[in-house]
Amino acid sequence: NKIVVYMGDRSLLDVKRSLCHEMTHHKQNQEGRLKSNSGEDGSEIENESNSMAGLIMRKWGRLHPEAYEK
Repeated sequence: NKIVVYMGDRSLLDVKRSLCHEMTHHKQNQEGRLKSNSGEDGSEIENESNSMAGLIMRKWGRLHPEAYEK
């Protein structure tokens, strides 16, 4: 019931993507879908979190294209 995202030596966009990923896991947990092995690479739960984080960041990026400019 606690989300911790480490920020050291990471870009702000990567931190935002991680937060989206972990918030998706939080929703999965609220729905009772998490199990002890849910976070394994390639699992349905982990793939869903990766996919949702990417989708959210793409939508956010369309609203804030300046964030991707150097």
